[in-house]
Amino acid sequence: MVLSMDFSSPPPGLQEAVLRMGHASLDVRRTAVEALRQFSKSEAARPWVVAALCESCAHESLSVRRTALQALPCVARLSDEPVIANLQECLVDEAWQLRLTALQSLEELLSPAAEADSREAELEGFWHSMVRCLHTATEPHACVRLGAVHVLGRLQRLSKRRATEAVAELRAAADTDPDTDVQDAAQQELA
Repeated sequence: MVLSMDFSSPPPGLQEAVLRMGHASLDVRRTAVEALRQFSKSEAARPWVVAALCESCAHESLSVRRTALQALPCVARLSDEPVIANLQECLVDEAWQLRLTALQSLEELLSPAAEADSREAELEGFWHSMVRCLHTATEPHACVRLGAVHVLGRLQRLSKRRATEAVAELRAAADTDPDTDVQDAAQQELA
C-alpha cells in the first residue's frame, strides 16, 4: 500500500497504528511498525509518521519508546527536524535500554554517508551525549558502551570534524574499558 494523497491532517489509520505500538504482543507491535513504514512511503504522509514516532519516544511506557526508536530508521532521516532532538533526549534517559536502542537507531540512521556528512552540525549536538554513553564513569552498562563504540566507529569513518576525536575515544575504550567485548569491538572499529 503506497499512499499518494496530500495530507493536511494525519492520514487515516495513522493514529491506530501508533496506538498499536504500545500493545503487549510483539507481533501486534511489529505489524504497527510495518503499517507506519507503509504510510511513510508517501512523502506527504511521511512527516506525520515521523512526528508520531518522535512523539512516541516520550511516551511513559518504555516498550512504546523503544518500539518508536526501533521504527525511526525505517521511516525517518537525520534531516527530519525532530529526529536528532529525540535521539539526544533518549541518549540521556535514565533507562539503559532506551539509551542502547537510541544508539542502535542512530547507527542505522548514519548509514547514508552523504547525509551524515551534510548533517554534521546537527551531529555535533549529541556528540557529548554519545561519548557519555561510552565512558564507564557515566555509563555502567557494558551493552550501552558497546553500542556507543559502534556509533563512534561509524562516525570516525563519516565525520571529518570528529574523526580524530572518535579515534581517540575508541582507543581509550580499547585500552581501558573493563569489559572485554567492548575492548574487542573498539579494536575492530579501529582496524
